[in-house]
Amino acid sequence: MRLLNKRKVIFLAVCLILTAGLYLGFFRPESKQPVGDGSTGLYVDPLSHETVSSPIGKAPDIYGSTANLPLYLGFSKLYDHGISDQQLSGLKTAFYNYSQKQATPIKEISIDVDHITSQYNPASNDTHFYILFNGTFDRKTAYKAKAQYSGLNDIRLLLTDSSGKATFDSGVITAGE
Repeated sequence: MRLLNKRKVIFLAVCLILTAGLYLGFFRPESKQPVGDGSTGLYVDPLSHETVSSPIGKAPDIYGSTANLPLYLGFSKLYDHGISDQQLSGLKTAFYNYSQKQATPIKEISIDVDHITSQYNPASNDTHFYILFNGTFDRKTAYKAKAQYSGLNDIRLLLTDSSGKATFDSGVITAGE
C-alpha cells in the first residue's frame, strides 16, 4: 500500500514539472533586449520599443518614398496625446525640415514613448495644447521636443539640445502646406 502512494506522488511530481516546463516554453514573456546577435540587422530601439530591420549588406527599401526621409520611430504614440493625422504629418515635416538643415541629414528619429507628457492650461489665455517628449537622432544625439498645437491642422515644433539650448523653431505648420 505504501509503495502505491510513493508512485502516485512521484507521478504527480513528474506531471507538475512537465506542465511547468511546457508553460514556460510557450508563454515566456517577450524580451525588451536587442534582437539578434549583431549580424542579423535587427535592432530594438530602446526609446520607441519598435524593431528596426536593416539587413547587413542590403540597401533599405525606399520604394514609393522620398529617399532622404528619416525613419520615424514612436511617432504613432503621439496620437494618444491628442494630435490629429494632419498634425502628425506636419510634425514629421518639421523634423524633416530640421534634418535638411544639418550637415548630414538625419536618418532615424526616435521618441521616448515611455515619457511623453501633455500640457494644457484652460485658466490661461493660451489656447494651445503641448506635447513634451525626448528622443534621439540617429541613435546618438539627444534632443528635447515641444510640439505646440491647436485645432486639427496647426502644429509647431520647438527643439532644444540636451543642455536646454534652443536649436530649432519650425514656425506654425498647417496641414496641406
